[in-house]
Amino acid sequence: MAGWASRVGLYVFLLTSLTFATARSAQYEPIDLGSLAGDITPVEWADKHPESTARGINDLGQVVGSSIVSWTGLDPATDSPIEHAFVWTPQAGMVDLGTLIGGPAATGGTSMASAINGLGQVVGWSETALGGVHGIIVTPEDSDGDGAPDLWFRDDDLDGVNDLMVDLGTLGGADSRAFYVNDLGQVVGESTTVLGEMHGFLWAAAQGMSDLGVLGGLVEFSSSASHVSDSGQVVGQSTTDMGEIHAYQRTAEGAMEDLGTLGGLLESWSDARAVNEGGQVVGTSLSDGGQEHAFLWSTNDGMVDLGTLGLLPGSSSSASDINAVGQVVGTSTTDTSESHAFLWTPSGGMIDLGTLGGASSEATSVNDLGQVVGSSKTAAGEDRAFVWTAEDGLRDLGTLGGSTSSATSVNGVGQVAGAGTTLQGFTHAAVFAITAASNADMSVSVVSAPATAQVGGIVEYRFRVENGGPDTANGVAFSFSFPSAILRRTSIGFQAGNGFSCSGNACSGGIMQSGDFNTFTLEFAVEAAGTAVVAADVTADTEDPDVGNNSSSATTEISVPTTADIALTKQAVFDRFDPTPDELNIEEQ
Repeated sequence: MAGWASRVGLYVFLLTSLTFATARSAQYEPIDLGSLAGDITPVEWADKHPESTARGINDLGQVVGSSIVSWTGLDPATDSPIEHAFVWTPQAGMVDLGTLIGGPAATGGTSMASAINGLGQVVGWSETALGGVHGIIVTPEDSDGDGAPDLWFRDDDLDGVNDLMVDLGTLGGADSRAFYVNDLGQVVGESTTVLGEMHGFLWAAAQGMSDLGVLGGLVEFSSSASHVSDSGQVVGQSTTDMGEIHAYQRTAEGAMEDLGTLGGLLESWSDARAVNEGGQVVGTSLSDGGQEHAFLWSTNDGMVDLGTLGLLPGSSSSASDINAVGQVVGTSTTDTSESHAFLWTPSGGMIDLGTLGGASSEATSVNDLGQVVGSSKTAAGEDRAFVWTAEDGLRDLGTLGGSTSSATSVNGVGQVAGAGTTLQGFTHAAVFAITAASNADMSVSVVSAPATAQVGGIVEYRFRVENGGPDTANGVAFSFSFPSAILRRTSIGFQAGNGFSCSGNACSGGIMQSGDFNTFTLEFAVEAAGTAVVAADVTADTEDPDVGNNSSSATTEISVPTTADIALTKQAVFDRFDPTPDELNIEEQ
C-alpha cells in the first residue's frame, strides 16, 4: 500500500500543478496506475496479456479501463486471465468496479469499462450469471458530502455485486455493450434483439434502452452506435436497403439519417466514429477509387472527402476524432506507403504529424486545445505514446520504465490516458500528466574595474551569473568574449560552483537553485589602445521567462600614456660688461 500511496500522492501533486499557459511550456510525467492484480503475474502470461490498460479520461483526471484481477489457473493452454473494469482517481487509486455476477474474482466473470463522462459515470459491459454480456453504467456517489463524487463501489448486502452498477439490459437478445456516455448520462452502444440482430441503442435513466433501428437491409439488418453528443445526436453505422453499410446520424428528435458514402463503386461503405456539439460528424468511407478515406459530414455540406497525405493512387485515410472547432485527427498513408498520424483543419487541410523516427504513427484523440495524442514507432521500432501541438510538434511521452507506451485519449486540460510497459515488462494503465513548467530567470552582469585604463596597465572584469527563480535551472551555460587585439587574458583558469565545468571562455552543465549566484573575476593585460568590450551570455535548459537579461557587456576605454622630457637651464642676461657685485646682488661672505 505504501507504493500506492506514493503514486497517488504524486498524482495529486501533478494534478494540482496543472498549467494552462501554452502547450510549449507543458511538461509530462508518466504515472503508473498499477493493476488490480498487483505486480505478480504468472510468467506464462507476461508477454501475452496486458495487466491493465486505460481507455478514457475526463477533465477531473478520472480514468477508466480494464485490468487483470485474477486467473482461472496457471496453464495458458487451458486457462485465461480474468479482467475487471476499473476507475482510477487521484484520491482513491485504482478501484475494482466488479461485475454483474459478483463473488470471488476467479469465478465472478469479467467486465470492461469503455468511457467516463464529466460526472464520473462509467459505462462498459459485464458478464452475467446467464453467460452473456450486458451493458453497464456505474454512477458514483458523494460519500462525504463535499459535492464531488468519490464512491464507485458499494456492496450493502455483501453479495459481492457492486450496488452502484446498473445492468442496462438488452433489446431482447442475450448481449449488449455500452461504448460511450455523454455528460447528460445518455449511453449508446449495441445490443442483440429477439431475432438475434445487432442494433444500436440509446439508453437513459428515465426511458431505459431504446432501439435505434436500422436504415434498412436485405438479408442482414444491423446497426451500432459509437458516439452521442450532449445534445443527444447519435452516430454510428447501419445496414441499408441495398445491403450496404452506411454511416448514420440520429437527432434528438429520433430520425435516423443516412449520411451516404464517398462514392464507392464496387462496394459502398461508410462508418461514423464521432460527433461534436456543432453536429459535425467524422468517420471513414470507401471512395470512388475503392480506397478508404476520412470524411467530415455536416448538415450544410454533406459528406466531404478529407483526402489523404499521399498523392499517389491507392492512398487511404481514416478519421478517429473531432473537436469543438472542427479539427479532425486520424491516420493516412503517405506516398512512401507509410501510415502517419494527421490533423485536418478547415483552413490548412490535412497535415502530416510525422513520426518519432520510425515508419508509422496514428492519432486517436484531439481536445479543444488542438492537442493531438496517439502512438508512433521510434527509430528503434518501439511503440511510444505521443502528444502533438502546433508549438512543439510531435513529442515522445515516455514509458513507465520499459520500452513501449500508447495513448488512447486526451482530456480537456491535456492529460493523456493510455498504457506503458514497466521495468519488469508488465503493461500497466498510465496517465501522462501535465505538470507546471519549470521557470528560472537567469541573468548575467559584467563590470569593468577600472572603467578606463592605459596601455601597459591591468584591468579586471567581474562577472555575476544568477538564478532569479522561481525554479531550479538545469543545464546552465555561461560564456564570455573579449577583443584579443586589445586585451590579453592573464588569468588562465577560473572556478565556478553549482556543478559547472569550465574551460576556455565558457562554463556548462551548471545546476542552480533559485537564488543561487556565481561571481568570479578575470584579469587582463592591456596591450593596445581602443574601446574594449567584454560580453557575457547565460542560457539554461529550463525555460527562462525573461531572456532580456541573459546577456551583458562592459566597456573599457583604453588610451596611450602621455610622455614629457623635462630639462632645467640657467642663463644670466647682462646689459653691459663687468657688472659690480651690488648690481648682481651677490652677498660677499
